[in-house]
Amino acid sequence: LHTEQRLHDLLNHIPDCIARFDAECRYVFVSPAVMRLFALPAEHLIGKRISETGKSENEAQDAMLEGMIMRAFDEGRANSCEAQWTTTEGERCCEVLHVPETDEEGRIVSVLGIAHDITQRKAAEQALRENESFLHALLDAMPLPVFYKDRQGRYLGFNRAYEEFFGASRDQLVGKSVFDISPRELAEVYYAKDNELFEGGGVQRYESQVKSTRGDLRDVIFNKAVFTDSQGAAKGLIGAILDITERKRAEDELRASEARFRTFADHAMDAFFLHGEK
Repeated sequence: LHTEQRLHDLLNHIPDCIARFDAECRYVFVSPAVMRLFALPAEHLIGKRISETGKSENEAQDAMLEGMIMRAFDEGRANSCEAQWTTTEGERCCEVLHVPETDEEGRIVSVLGIAHDITQRKAAEQALRENESFLHALLDAMPLPVFYKDRQGRYLGFNRAYEEFFGASRDQLVGKSVFDISPRELAEVYYAKDNELFEGGGVQRYESQVKSTRGDLRDVIFNKAVFTDSQGAAKGLIGAILDITERKRAEDELRASEARFRTFADHAMDAFFLHGEK
């Protein structure tokens, strides 16, 4: 009696729903959490199948759960699935584990069902997926090529502008390092700069060049920053590329034009002074 009382007290405080089923998928025991989930007393559940409790709003789910219980009886091993119920507290999603129980002779006499509420976890996962979708859309909308790498220097992803700029799809680039996709002399510069950023942190900006898969050599400015995990440890870096090829070409042409003008002006002045001396 003392042991049963201790077990009863334990079940009263366990938030997981615990139920025992016989070979006909009928309830033979329910914990207080089960009664709270269905808002029904034990006498309205004991002796009934899941589909007979009068709480079903999803016949397909009831059939699936009863099938999982029967499989545990037939196969003699545990299985699990997800299930969702409408309660007074709203929609609840649970991960349900079915564990076969045996007697002294090893025969399966019942199946223990344990439902763990994962509603908050599922909501967090959904929020994470939505956040990732938003970030991908935001990156793809940016006209600047953007990339991100892990701590080992392997590319994790890119935006659409980077694919167009580099001339390759993300499937061809993800998991590669700079030495896999860039000429050795440029890759060594990128690698050294990445390590410098990981060691020093902050934001990094420098001028370099990028050679695309089409063979185009472009003058660029890299802007990079480290991103960290929840503990503040560096997990990788994210970078953006500003193409300054046309600006550099215009600057070179301007300098060449100024040099030609100075040469012309010098010759013109020499001619002027020579003419004046005559």
